[in-house]
Amino acid sequence: MRILILSTLAVATTLSAGMAAASSGLDQLAASAGVSANDFTAAQLIQLRDAQRDNDQERISFILSQAGTGTVTRSDMGSSEISQNAQLAASAGVAPGLYTTGELQVLIEAKRDNDIERARFILSGENRKGASPTSAVSPGKAQLAAALGLNAADYSLAELARLHAEQIDSDFNRS
Repeated sequence: MRILILSTLAVATTLSAGMAAASSGLDQLAASAGVSANDFTAAQLIQLRDAQRDNDQERISFILSQAGTGTVTRSDMGSSEISQNAQLAASAGVAPGLYTTGELQVLIEAKRDNDIERARFILSGENRKGASPTSAVSPGKAQLAAALGLNAADYSLAELARLHAEQIDSDFNRS
């Protein structure tokens, strides 16, 4: 029993020392960025330091404008898709729940690559406008439309398939 209590105390001491070290690390990172660790998530601090290193004033301003909005906490980190989205949102420096997983991945990549226009495109929601089934032209859809002598962008894939089937029926009935 005494060994069990001593083992438990050793584990508890180690864990609290690890938490203090993690907190201390965030404090150091925040201090090196010239901000308070209480106002930013770890991901925001890392992004801020990267932006400062790259002398990217626009990214620095954006990240600083997010001060105090780091709403992702340990309690948000469950095992659901929502928590994965929350983790990605934290990495992207945005509030969780506003963007799809795909949008967050593109946003993180855009920020990593300093692609400000692509990041703005996602952040503004422009990527969600104007998307329709007829506007996406895959190689197969283009080939089917070409066989029918039509512009692939003017028709959905279902419409092209129906027209193709009608053409086959028409050719079969003529024979």
